[in-house]
Amino acid sequence: MSQGVAWAGKDVAEFLREVYQGLENEALEQVKAIESELKKTGFKVKVKVERGVPQTKILGAEQEEDVSVIVLGSHGKSNLTEMLLGSVSEHVIRYCKNPVLVIKRD
Repeated sequence: MSQGVAWAGKDVAEFLREVYQGLENEALEQVKAIESELKKTGFKVKVKVERGVPQTKILGAEQEEDVSVIVLGSHGKSNLTEMLLGSVSEHVIRYCKNPVLVIKRD
């Protein structure tokens, strides 16, 4: 068992595992509706939730999976001006070998 600051009777490693699992479950719940809609229209969909640097994970999935397109939001959480793409979107567009569809954020 890792040593660390105990918080509410839990060690830090156990606490972080629970936080990460909760975030993963929340993310999976949020994409279920999108997955369902895409499948209804005939798309083959595989949902993945991963931890790490987003652009690295996206480009890695492109290489590992037989994808036909990458779909991204135009802005992440950085709230850049509307004239600029988000840094993740821009990086993926530059280095992706497959088509990239960028959806404008509301």
